[in-house]
Amino acid sequence: MTLFFYNVGLLAALVAGAPWWLWRMATTQKYREGLRERLGRVPKRLIAGAGAGGRPLIWLHVPAALWGAAVEFGGWICPITLLENRLRSAAGEATYSGDCIAHYMNVMLYPSALTRSMQVLLGVLVLAMNVGVYRLLWRRARHAALAQ
Repeated sequence: MTLFFYNVGLLAALVAGAPWWLWRMATTQKYREGLRERLGRVPKRLIAGAGAGGRPLIWLHVPAALWGAAVEFGGWICPITLLENRLRSAAGEATYSGDCIAHYMNVMLYPSALTRSMQVLLGVLVLAMNVGVYRLLWRRARHAALAQ
C-alpha cells in the first residue's frame, strides 16, 4: 500500500511541475536546444556517431541489446546482481535470491505472475524492435550514401 501512495505522490509532483518545466524549456535557450530530444527524438549525434568521436554507437548498443535478450531467453541472472550480493555479504548485510529487477522493481515493471513464456516473448520483442530500428537506420544511411 505504501508503494501505491509513493507512486501517486510522484505522479502528482510530475503533473504539478510539468507546466513550469515545459515553460522553462520553451523560453530558455539552454533548454530549447534539447527540447526535441527530451520529448523522445533520438539525437542526431547518437545516430550519426558523433557522440563517440565519430564512431557509430551501434557497436555499443548491439551487444547490450543482445545480452539483454540472452538474459531473458536463458532465464539467467545478471552478473551485476551477483556482484551486489557478494558485496552485501562482505558488508554483513542480507542477500536476496533472484535478480535485482525482481527484488527492487518487480511490482512496477513486471506482472505479478511472470511466466517463462512471457520472458521469451519479451526477448523476442527486444530483438524484433532492435532489428527493425537498425534496418530502418541502415536503409536511410544507404539511401543517403547513394544520393551523394
